Amino acid sequence: MIDRPLQVHLEPIARDYHYWHLWRALARCWTTMALVGIGLILLHRLTGWWAAWVFPLFIATTVVWAAWIRQRWRRSKPDYRAIARQIEQAGVAQAVDRLSLDGMLALWRPAGTN
Repeated sequence: MIDRPLQVHLEPIARDYHYWHLWRALARCWTTMALVGIGLILLHRLTGWWAAWVFPLFIATTVVWAAWIRQRWRRSKPDYRAIARQIEQAGVAQAVDRLSLDGMLALWRPAGTN
């Protein structure tokens, strides 16, 4: 469990990080499918081969893959501990500048300290 004051200040960072993962996965999907599409176009131009089912299958595959990525993303939860660890590893001063925490890391105290 993570301290509530720390979690409150990490939520915007976690949300942005979570969305970044979604967009990165979708970009990979779209890039891959764009390359496959270019390959299909080149195949058609070089050999003249084409079938009526190729384009609908290509579109359906892209939509299903993107929907699967989104569904998997919706089921995942931000890992506050991992985010806090990354901030600690980056150094407090660097983290405050880079992630706009405005010194809120000072609120966090390890369990058992006063």
